[in-house]
Order: sequence, then structure tokens, then C-alpha cells
Amino acid sequence: MALTSIDIIKAESELKGWLKGKLKGKLEGSQNNIMTILAVRFGPVPNPVKEKVLYCLDFNLLKTMLVESVKAKTLEEFTSHLS
Repeated sequence: MALTSIDIIKAESELKGWLKGKLKGKLEGSQNNIMTILAVRFGPVPNPVKEKVLYCLDFNLLKTMLVESVKAKTLEEFTSHLS
């Protein structure tokens, strides 16, 4: 049985939804990992720092933040890399 145009559109829509969900999960996982590391290392994380991390949608910047969250000796050092 051949696929109809409606079947193809439905499959494309489902795929887009699935990919969007995967990307959202990856972003949230990265953001949460950074927040956990910062909280464990430095205590409560100030709201401006939380906002920078949790609103970041750039995977490369999140990777940099993750590395810096481990390397930084202070929260101030971490935040100096956010600008």
C-alpha cells in the first residue's frame, strides 16, 4: 500500500515533534547538570546566574558553561565567563 500525502505529512509532523522533544530534553539536561554542579560547589545560585544558565539555548555555550562550572574556583570566576 502506497503512502498518501496525508500519511507523509503526519509522519513528518511526528518526526518533528520527536526531534523537538529530544532537543528540549538535551537542553534541559545540560542546564540542570550545570545548576547542580554550581549548587554543590558554591551553594545557592543567585537568580541572575540561574537565568543565564536556564535560558541558554546554545549547546556550545552550555558545554563551555559545564566545563567552567567544574574548573572555576569561585562562582564569580564562573560568571566572568558568561559575558
